[in-house]
Amino acid sequence: MVSAWLREKHDNYYIAIPYTAEDGRRKQIWVSTGLKVKGNKRKAEQMLADYQNRYSIEERRLIPETETANGQRTNSLQNDILFGLYMQEWCEAQRGIIEESTYCNYKRQINRAIAPYFNQRKITLQTITAQDINDFYKAQIKKVSAETVKHYHSNIRKALQDAYVEDKIICNPADKVKLPKADPYIGDYYNKNELQKLLVSVQGTQIEFPVYMAVYYGLRRSEISGLQWSAVDFNYKTITIRRTIVGCVVDGKYTCIEKERTKTKKSLRTLPLMPVIEEMLLRMKAKQGEERKFFGNSYKNTNYIYVHEDGEYYNPNYITCAFVKHLKKQCFRHIRFHDLRHSCATLMRHEHIKMEDIQKWLGHSQLATTEKIYAHFEEEQHIASAEIIAKTLSFADV
Repeated sequence: MVSAWLREKHDNYYIAIPYTAEDGRRKQIWVSTGLKVKGNKRKAEQMLADYQNRYSIEERRLIPETETANGQRTNSLQNDILFGLYMQEWCEAQRGIIEESTYCNYKRQINRAIAPYFNQRKITLQTITAQDINDFYKAQIKKVSAETVKHYHSNIRKALQDAYVEDKIICNPADKVKLPKADPYIGDYYNKNELQKLLVSVQGTQIEFPVYMAVYYGLRRSEISGLQWSAVDFNYKTITIRRTIVGCVVDGKYTCIEKERTKTKKSLRTLPLMPVIEEMLLRMKAKQGEERKFFGNSYKNTNYIYVHEDGEYYNPNYITCAFVKHLKKQCFRHIRFHDLRHSCATLMRHEHIKMEDIQKWLGHSQLATTEKIYAHFEEEQHIASAEIIAKTLSFADV
């Protein structure tokens, strides 16, 4: 007789049946009896006895036949599904609930990595274990960063949690998984002299505006693309970051999504309008007025600041590509466009601006984020402190 036992969850009886998988590991499947705990102990025990004499495991799937409280014959695991396929179906169910750009990121991760791995191994929703998930992470960490694996984990855990809430599984195995430790991120950056040379080099080019906004304000490219004229108050000399434009692949086609909000609530911020930026904006505004007259009815009145001659806003990817080409053409040291944001923060930190103020300037949701990203800048402060201590304790005066 096969070992099995009754378990209770959400006031229902389940039958737990252990088995040995193809890889030799001991696993366990929980099968719903369809019986409430109250008043059904004898029936549940009888169903347990039936299970111990009638079940089979085929390619790691249990295919039992059970009898519910109303006497109907059912197969509670006939609807089991390959875990990768479940993830794909779960992702599609999220569309319309989450933002389109978030859905696109989920879908890309699932289709490229998660689904192929688990489907190839015929791991199902009801048989997946924490060890299976751990094995997946170990395989992926050889190909991608620990941060990417964390994104995989976030999706897997959310999907399994939904399955748990819907009583498709008895527990969430992702809760037992230990994630790989991510190496601390150290962003590259330009120093003061490099930034000054860069700012001079982009004057009069198509990337002058995004580079200046990234250097002076530390804006993300999505925030730069999303800036509208209504965000600029020339009277009170302020500029408000409240919209974004992000690019993503939707149904196989790259598209831009306009968002009437920033990345996080803290990213919504109002900053002083610096004179150099105000002067540039006034020049751009005057030029757009001329282009609007030239194009007439063909001009696209998007109200965005960073636009083509016909008024169409720039794709965020254009900023990245054009920036890389500019650095190569001008023989500058290669950095990412996003590293200009780090350069802005570095400059502020070197000028002894407090982390709390840098956090607000950059729009980080938590101070810990700012400290984590820019913690390595503190090393220079430690060096200065060491020099002071060494000088103070010098034996020269003894």
